[in-house]
Amino acid sequence: LVYVALHDTATDMIEFAYYSEGGRRQMNPPMRYGEGLTSKILQTRGPMLLNRATAFEEVGVQVVGTPAKSYLGVPIVAGTDAIGVISVQSTEQAGRFGEADSRLLTTIAANVGIAIQNARLYQETQRRASEMAALAQLGRDVGGLLELDPILGRMAERARELRDADTSAVFLEETGGERFVPVVALG
Repeated sequence: LVYVALHDTATDMIEFAYYSEGGRRQMNPPMRYGEGLTSKILQTRGPMLLNRATAFEEVGVQVVGTPAKSYLGVPIVAGTDAIGVISVQSTEQAGRFGEADSRLLTTIAANVGIAIQNARLYQETQRRASEMAALAQLGRDVGGLLELDPILGRMAERARELRDADTSAVFLEETGGERFVPVVALG
């Protein structure tokens, strides 16, 4: 059994990006953060090697999924955060994994963490570039306009497009600064 699990901090769930049992890839339902050995590894940020039945009991974590006789799990670290776990397991053989296996899997997980971090940085850079391009286009669109209403309307349109939202509104402060009033509402 092999899996790659990622912690989604927004939902506080652990999603299985890859899960293979018996040589066949399968879908595995997500689980709550805090459950199982995966959560324990995320919390401790260290590898976990369990090679005998008593070792599973000593950890004090309820086993989720197919029971293993040997378990090796290592954290995937991106920056300073443990974002996931890579695990290999044997359901048939106790004592299957050793320290050399742990070091190898830790090296693999470190490279996976770097790749995920780079992908996230790339996505963030693309998002910001898109926002900057939209702001530049907005500047060109409203540059020739003299009336405030069309300018605010274009601003609301661009904001809705940038955030892929259903609605967008522009509120302006009323004279005296006591409240804001809607000037443009879209959607």
